[in-house]
Amino acid sequence: MQSSNHLPPTEAERLQRTTVLPGWDAQKVASTHVAVVGSGGLGSPLLMGLVASGIGRITLYEHDTIELHNLNRQILYGRGDVDKPKAQTAKEKLQTLGNTAIDLAGSFGEDTEPQADIVVDASDNFRTRYMIADASPELPCVWGSVLQYGGQVAVFPPGSSLRDLYPEPPSNPPSNAIGVLGPVAHVIGSMMAVETLKLAQGLGQPAQLTVYDALSATTRQFQLR
Repeated sequence: MQSSNHLPPTEAERLQRTTVLPGWDAQKVASTHVAVVGSGGLGSPLLMGLVASGIGRITLYEHDTIELHNLNRQILYGRGDVDKPKAQTAKEKLQTLGNTAIDLAGSFGEDTEPQADIVVDASDNFRTRYMIADASPELPCVWGSVLQYGGQVAVFPPGSSLRDLYPEPPSNPPSNAIGVLGPVAHVIGSMMAVETLKLAQGLGQPAQLTVYDALSATTRQFQLR
């Protein structure tokens, strides 16, 4: 068990059930800076998991506003948040969960170069996903996607990216055309949070391509070359 004596007393008490985990180093987590792209269906549980676990700093790339049809899966928000900006609303809600410093960075663009230890792709469109893949090849990237009743998670180490898995964008229709079961997004977003925290700690083995199928209650693992 790693000491949490350097954490503020209330934070040490809040994180007590985490800091007693074998191999857990609260200081490593508290000193980690994560760039997160997206605070929607994947980003909501992801961000909540990171902040609740004591991650030190998050730079959030998000420019959308909250719409009513988001609420079946974007659990950071409620009915009273409709028409509000996602980024600012997410920051306000996340600050009630922990001491994480949260910076708002607007849209992720073609010239964006994240300054962080880890990049997390929780975006919802292929254009942004491939911009992320091309922008930060020197950083580890946690990636996830969800559609209908299933999803995928992978960790790309420095020097690799989404293009190693899908060299060109798939031709799938957008999720708003064929739907997403909200809790499936929560499963995948939580898996992404776990992988991010593992990277921050250097714990365990990073996920290869993990494919989750809710209807058959199965996960399949594929080796990334």
